[in-house]
Amino acid sequence: SGTTDRQLEHQAFTYDQALSCLLFAWQKPLDQGNLKPLLSRLQQFWNRSLPERGVKGLANAYNAATGTIGVEQLRHAGPQAWIGQCLTAIAALEQPEFAPFATEIAELLSGYPHYGGAVAMSDRDSPDFSWSATISTENNISWAALVRAMVRQHAAGELRLSPQLLAKLQAEATNLKRWFATTAYNPKTGQLLRGVREFGHTPDPIEASDLYTWLGLTYGFTELREMGMDPLQLTEHFIKTFVVDIDGYLGVDFTDATHARTSGRDRAIFLEQTFIGAAFLAQAYQDSGNVRYRDLATRMVQGMDRLAVEQEGQRAYPYSYAGGATPYRAIPTGHGWNTPASGGTPVQVGRTWTLVGLKNGGQIGA
Repeated sequence: SGTTDRQLEHQAFTYDQALSCLLFAWQKPLDQGNLKPLLSRLQQFWNRSLPERGVKGLANAYNAATGTIGVEQLRHAGPQAWIGQCLTAIAALEQPEFAPFATEIAELLSGYPHYGGAVAMSDRDSPDFSWSATISTENNISWAALVRAMVRQHAAGELRLSPQLLAKLQAEATNLKRWFATTAYNPKTGQLLRGVREFGHTPDPIEASDLYTWLGLTYGFTELREMGMDPLQLTEHFIKTFVVDIDGYLGVDFTDATHARTSGRDRAIFLEQTFIGAAFLAQAYQDSGNVRYRDLATRMVQGMDRLAVEQEGQRAYPYSYAGGATPYRAIPTGHGWNTPASGGTPVQVGRTWTLVGLKNGGQIGA
């Protein structure tokens, strides 16, 4: 995606590379021309991540112009789990040469510090923050999706895991389900914690929309019920907390009203979250038959399509929409940078997420 924030120039985020990789993998025939160079580049980054100094893994971002580590030097579990999902999907398509890369990622993440069955964000800390003692719900949903995909594909004969790794991943799958149901989920309110710090001593009070959409699309509503969670309660909390109407456009803000204010902004629509939110609401409609969910999802997609622009012969979407006289203005994200300040900035990751969410009957990692 494009940017008007100078500190993000040439920055290629690992998470976005994983989504692009999945799209290339799903092309029929397989898009070898785009896929293999991308994976080869990531393999190079992985191989030179200084394992001899105890540092292993993919950084959160790389500089596409120089090939060096980018603005986020941390090696979080979530983006690496998404690369693992891409590699696992490719292995199922009889492209075995990258399968060892997938199993190396799984081995690495299974060795990260754990708390109550959930994996820490990293195995290393930065000078100002203890990532190895911080549990992110988002990162753990990504990890759960990879674990489920690898175990399933091993059973189908599409991916070969060692008995030791298979046993690890089966235990991870069980422990993650328990952690989501007993730690991340509040059955009284329907809220999902964004995470916990200091190994469970400090809950993170900030709301995040992607927790609801990713969890629903990873497990499906039936399995969430089996885990002791109420998916329609999660859906209602999602609507109440994140769905916003701005100038007649219905969409999703990635956080709650309180955190938006403390970040120095009004509520806004973020198209990535809106597209995946529409997929989540469509899933709620399929589960319940409640036409309200269907209608909300339809309004979201129709509104986002009205915001689309044609750019170099292709449809593109703005990163965000804030309404008013300058609806495509830069918005502080609360993460140290601003959103692009242009209506024509192409953002395809939201559409990609919709495809990811709806693939294989609406389940990520299924």
